[in-house]
Parts: sequence; C-alpha cells; structure tokens
Amino acid sequence: MNDVVQPESVDPLVMQDDVRFSNLVVDIVQGMDTLYHVMYISTEYGTILKALATPNKNLQGCYLEEMELHPTGFREPILSLQILHSDRSLFVGLKDKVLKIPLVRCSSYKTET
Repeated sequence: MNDVVQPESVDPLVMQDDVRFSNLVVDIVQGMDTLYHVMYISTEYGTILKALATPNKNLQGCYLEEMELHPTGFREPILSLQILHSDRSLFVGLKDKVLKIPLVRCSSYKTET
C-alpha cells in the first residue's frame, strides 16, 4: 500500500477545463472483441461524467454521457460513488440521501429510425 503507482502513459485519459473531479469508480465492460474500462467521475457541481478509458488515441477523452442529478441551477457535491457489479448499479452518496442509478441507461434515450 505504500508503493507508488506508476501511470501507463503521461497523457491524461480525460480532461475538462474549469471542473474539479471529486470521485472515480471504474466498470469493466465486455465488448464484442475487447474489454472496455468505463469511468464514472463525479464533479464538484454534482454531475457524473461517464467516460471511456482507452489507450486508443482516437477515442481518448471520449465522454459517453453527463448525468445531471439535480435540477438546473442547483449544485450539491457528490460525497461518494460506488458500483455494485452484481446489480449493475451506481450508488451516489449525497448529503442527505443515496441515489441508485443503473449502469446501463439505454432506455433513457430515444432510438432514431
């Protein structure tokens, strides 16, 4: 536990100007031909960024989704994030409550035909 963790590369996986990240959890998802690391990053504004962690330079910094947990104009910091893999859920700890968010949110978006 006292050893230094060395990064795989010197380039950051995700960046965003004027935003401070507060928590990070990672989910490993099996794709058609490879494993993907999906990062859930909470911000000081109370949003969660869902981003793809990949060594592929073309996809680096790829944001998949930004989840707004509060009404527009309301800010509350996220105190904790935790994934329950058996339930495929993300638990979000706020000041006075805990939110349960499904990791797969495809039904939140309309399919275009």
